[in-house]
Amino acid sequence: MLQEGSQVAQEARARLASEVGFRCSAGIAANRALAKLCSGLHKPDAQTVLLPSVAADFVAPLPVRALPGVGFKIQQVLQDMGVATAAQLRRFTRAQLGSRFGSRLGGMLWGLCRGLDPSPVTPQGPPKSVTTEDSFKACSSLQAAEAMLQVLVPDLVCRLCEEYEEHQRLPRSLTLKPAIPGYKRPLHSR
Repeated sequence: MLQEGSQVAQEARARLASEVGFRCSAGIAANRALAKLCSGLHKPDAQTVLLPSVAADFVAPLPVRALPGVGFKIQQVLQDMGVATAAQLRRFTRAQLGSRFGSRLGGMLWGLCRGLDPSPVTPQGPPKSVTTEDSFKACSSLQAAEAMLQVLVPDLVCRLCEEYEEHQRLPRSLTLKPAIPGYKRPLHSR
């Protein structure tokens, strides 16, 4: 199974590089969480296969914040419990973690620190947004920004046309995020 996954990942990465010019990394493992963790190991242009026999050892030294689904708040609670790594989290039973975090989250944490993740891989459907971005670092004037927009807008229009052809969807809003010092909010248009 992992060999087939590795072949699919290699073909997808090669196609992405040849058709779009992007490089990416990939993780191939027995479950989603491990694959996600592996995908970041050899960036920007390689893939990693993690065998099930070494999954628990691979996860053990990781900081709990590296585990998928563990954010700042959960990390803080775990830190208060004396837990900084997945190996330290293994000291707690599923029941203890369920009591502290609730059965769903506690069970998830119990599994993740052991390299286990029962969550299924499911098709995601069409993307929720279409973006075209540029940092405009080379723009030092309004004229330069207008010239850059003349490049970005046709690209966005082409992608919106493709989106309509594939999913029969039209945009409902447009968001601009200017990087102006002191300006924090994006501009929305409907």
